[in-house]
Amino acid sequence: MYYFLNLFFEGISIAALLSVVYVLYKLSQRLGEALQMKPYHHLFTIGGALIFVSLVTDLVMLFNLMNFSEYQLSKYLFIENIILSLGVTLCLLPALKYWGWLIKEISH
Repeated sequence: MYYFLNLFFEGISIAALLSVVYVLYKLSQRLGEALQMKPYHHLFTIGGALIFVSLVTDLVMLFNLMNFSEYQLSKYLFIENIILSLGVTLCLLPALKYWGWLIKEISH
């Protein structure tokens, strides 16, 4: 039951993260066009794809929970978390590039 709840809420969290990445992608795309910056927003696409793969992996584990041993489940959870971490990192880079000036403004 613990693994089921963990995977269920993790899936909801990843889906919410994907919606935030999409909003940041669209806002960064428009900001980049207005400021005539290089198209760094394409990193959001790659990062979002990795986050989506992590979500699909989570859903596969959720629906096949009874077929996995505890060792297999922990191995797949580890792989899923690595993919998720890579996706979030790839999304963080363009977010800092486009929106880093806000951090400077807040800190002054």
